[in-house]
Amino acid sequence: MDVLWDFREIIVGTPREAMQNNYTEVWKILYNCLLQETSDPMIRVISTCLTALFNFDPTMKGPVNTVKEIYNLLNNKTTTNAVRCSAIRCMGIIGRDKGMQIASLMMETVGVLSKNSRHVEPSVRIASIKALKDVVEGSGVSGSFTHDEIIKILRASIIDKSPAVRIASSECVTALVNASASFELIEGAYGTLQMTIKNLEDPIATVRTAASTSLGAQLATAVLAGPPPSSYAKKKKKAPTIWNIESVSQFLVGFFAKGTTFRQDVRAGISSAFVSFLHNLKPKSIEGNIDLILLGVLGILTNITPKTTVEEALHTRGCVSFILRYGLGDHLGEIGQQAMTKSLAQLLSKASDQELVLTCILIELSSLLLALGEGASHVRETLTQETLPSLLVHSSPQVRISAAICLRCLGLALPGHLSQTLSDCISRVTGEQASLMTAKPDQIKQHLLSLQGNASGVAALVAGVPSSKLGIPTAISVFALQTASAILLTETGNPMVSMAMAEAGFNMIGSLVKLGPAFVESRLAELFSFWRNALNCDNGFPKVEKEVYIFSQTRARALASLTSFITSNPSMHTSEMLSLNKPRPMELKSSPRAPSQRSPTTMERRPFMSR
Repeated sequence: MDVLWDFREIIVGTPREAMQNNYTEVWKILYNCLLQETSDPMIRVISTCLTALFNFDPTMKGPVNTVKEIYNLLNNKTTTNAVRCSAIRCMGIIGRDKGMQIASLMMETVGVLSKNSRHVEPSVRIASIKALKDVVEGSGVSGSFTHDEIIKILRASIIDKSPAVRIASSECVTALVNASASFELIEGAYGTLQMTIKNLEDPIATVRTAASTSLGAQLATAVLAGPPPSSYAKKKKKAPTIWNIESVSQFLVGFFAKGTTFRQDVRAGISSAFVSFLHNLKPKSIEGNIDLILLGVLGILTNITPKTTVEEALHTRGCVSFILRYGLGDHLGEIGQQAMTKSLAQLLSKASDQELVLTCILIELSSLLLALGEGASHVRETLTQETLPSLLVHSSPQVRISAAICLRCLGLALPGHLSQTLSDCISRVTGEQASLMTAKPDQIKQHLLSLQGNASGVAALVAGVPSSKLGIPTAISVFALQTASAILLTETGNPMVSMAMAEAGFNMIGSLVKLGPAFVESRLAELFSFWRNALNCDNGFPKVEKEVYIFSQTRARALASLTSFITSNPSMHTSEMLSLNKPRPMELKSSPRAPSQRSPTTMERRPFMSR
């Protein structure tokens, strides 16, 4: 192969007159190489050398003569299957690179490939469909008079027994639609659209992937082509489909509306087709219809009914997140991402009772905020003052966690506002703690929910401080630790309330210990007193189910924060640190969450803590 590749360089670099004098001899050498049983890469190299040689043909009939020789070779019954595959692939590459020069042989070429596409050997059928794709790409619109015949070939090959043939057929369909000026190829019962949709239910994953990619490309081609000509409308008895972004969105979303009649792999294929469709559109076309697309994609989740299983609901949510991320978020430029961010922020306030929709929006919004950075400042006020605070107290744990993650991404995207956002969140935690102490029994649950949600927001923002460019003042981190300490020190007399408050307090501490030794070292004694008393088992183990649950949850949260400390501060693993775990006589052992005797108000303050 290396010799032939160098041979191509020799052909290109040889003076024109010398190469014209030796054209016949060089052509025979390359053609004889083609008659050998070679691999596909070698065939491509030989074909590349031939197409380079045709530029020196004195008669300008090199491509036509070569294709005719291949015809004779393929019509010879003694030709082996390996040589037949080589000749077919070479003919396809010549048709792709020199399509206009062999236009007179287009119909005959399609006929030869049609005959070989029905060959008993799968490798010959694969080579024929791949060559057909190359010929279609090389001829472009000028070869449209052969497209009806090609459609007949693909109707049979797209349901071939060999998966590789079905994959090649889907790719050929895409090339055919791109090169065609006829809307009849897409629409109708025998159009390429229906042919491709059948393969979305194929048991082979690679076949489904090829079909979904082809389906998206076909729909994008139909949208970009505009409305069909008037002549087409007169030819058809019924009005043709007007393909635009709205109709395509409705068409693809309609597959999800069929519910359980489609398997998970089929829904995944439709999602890939949606992504392929968006990738084949111009970003400006998407930006002008971003609201329409978002409503259509998120509308997929509205098809979930009470009869839908949890597995199907989660899979559908994953499909929607996949479309939002890879079809829109990654594909759009900065202006498009800003428009998408603004639209998603507005949609958050309109979907307050739809858990799956809120989760998908928050996940995608988090990615967009990190991608935009300072470019996301136009949604900061809306998110921090209106939307995210209300979602942090949502009844769904998944929504609360997603809102906390989104808040963290907003803090990282806008480091100049991180301190203010964190201070506001800590203030809400302090306010909820005070309200909880005076709340009526029927209000305790709502205040606990709000306390846990805002504590998760504080934990998420603090966890992002080490990655922030500007960091936060030490006074704010001290304020956060004081708040967490006050929560853990509070005695309520209600075990369930104490468990919820312990969860909020240890959640905040688990993030604060990630600030590193500079912040943690001087506060180790206090932190270890919380962990030691939460993990204290001197009073024995509970036996009642409810008490066992409270016992386990409280200690699980404490262990999670302790694990965070160990993994985030490896330099502090010393014997001195271990000695802090020894109980002191002054400590109270009666309470499983007894604090240290050090008052939170006596903690020293530092003017500023860098990242």
